[in-house]
Amino acid sequence: TTPPYSITPTQINYDFRANSNSGSAGITAIAVDNPANPQHIYAAAEDGTFFYSNDNGINWNKASSFEGPYPWWLYGSSIVVSKINPSTIWYAGSGYSNPAVYVSNDGGLTFRPIATGLPNTLVTEIITNPEETMLFAATESGPYVYIAAEEKWYPMMGAAVPLQHYTSVEYIVKENTVRFGTYGRGLWDFKIESALSSGLFSFTATVSNQD
Repeated sequence: TTPPYSITPTQINYDFRANSNSGSAGITAIAVDNPANPQHIYAAAEDGTFFYSNDNGINWNKASSFEGPYPWWLYGSSIVVSKINPSTIWYAGSGYSNPAVYVSNDGGLTFRPIATGLPNTLVTEIITNPEETMLFAATESGPYVYIAAEEKWYPMMGAAVPLQHYTSVEYIVKENTVRFGTYGRGLWDFKIESALSSGLFSFTATVSNQD
């Protein structure tokens, strides 16, 4: 059966490996700010090099004087581009010898760490809520949430939530729910119940599917 689409691959004419900080690192993450018109493309390499293109991959630059977090070999790094302000980019990875999460407010030119409240751990994936007031992180130390108004991370652990390596996270808009995947304890849903005056929120955690 012929599928109702066609795919024509093209290769970007840029040697990321040779231009990485170490001169030998491969690509571990990629993101665009608008999939329908990807003028801005971002890529991260295994050695923490961050690349950005503002012309659909014709020309590439590197973040200035910056070495980002290394990836976990099995999952890679995580890059999220703001849908509200495309110049804002979050970049996450291993944080055992450096901060695990960074943010850029100038389209990838420079980055600063956002680490307050987050332990030295591996971040495998990050995602925001639609308003981008919260950033959620699946980490080796459990699920975490970053409150933008406070510039601080908080653990989302509770009595019913397993202390486990959390490997993935997604935000289900219609259900106002954050769904985390774990390494060996299935999927866990965190239903966002209400916002509190302090900028925090309350939530109810339930197992969606347990291995």
